[in-house]
Amino acid sequence: MIMPAAVNDLVTLKIEKLVNGGDGFAHLDQLAVFVPRTAPQDVVKVRIARRKKNFARAELLEIISPSSCRVTPPCPFFLNGCGGCQWLHLDYAVQLETKTALVAESICHALKSNLVDIPAILPMSNPVHYRNKATVKCTLAGNKTLELGFFARQSHQVVDIFAQSKGACLALSQGGNRFLSECVIALQDHLSWLRQRKVTSIAVRSAHSADNVQPVRISTDLPEFIFAGRKKIVELVADQVIIHCGGRDFQVTGNSFFQT
Repeated sequence: MIMPAAVNDLVTLKIEKLVNGGDGFAHLDQLAVFVPRTAPQDVVKVRIARRKKNFARAELLEIISPSSCRVTPPCPFFLNGCGGCQWLHLDYAVQLETKTALVAESICHALKSNLVDIPAILPMSNPVHYRNKATVKCTLAGNKTLELGFFARQSHQVVDIFAQSKGACLALSQGGNRFLSECVIALQDHLSWLRQRKVTSIAVRSAHSADNVQPVRISTDLPEFIFAGRKKIVELVADQVIIHCGGRDFQVTGNSFFQT
């Protein structure tokens, strides 16, 4: 029998593992409960935020007993609720082990077999600034103050990184960070243009090195920005960038799919 748990109930849980989507997974009697930003073996106090028949989603209130695989998140925006990353509170080795386990679990489920051998993920020497493309959210707070960053988790509230905070994203390439910082400078004098166009997102693609970014005339001539096919998305890239990967050079255009 599933133990009753109502919305806003406060309960104590021990996190068993991490699941697809990044949440921690725990049992409240027979009820599955998902808690964001937790770690395996955490003992936590949570508030039931959503309740369905066979599962619930909870809000983390307090870490009663932290897991040994917890680390101090290196990003201040993660601590402020940025939803761009999910596991910065976990040791990097644990992140890789968990990703390997999740891939194995998915393949085993698809094949209906446990006889699947998944090799370990190769680690990066320095697991920062690895993303070559990002779509950041753009908003005008109070209709006059530019904010540029990622949504807070499960919300449409922008956590500003690049505009008022003048910060950088640890996941995005250094070139991408530099480019978005330059975008902020260019856009500050064109807020009315942003309002008229109802721009909600800005996408940028760059190579991993800081000197391999090809922005499109961002200083003054805003109408020359390249518009992608989807409405309200501004693609701030040049015709192509050169990305070095596996000993090869790839010419990647703004609208193409390329992931490393």
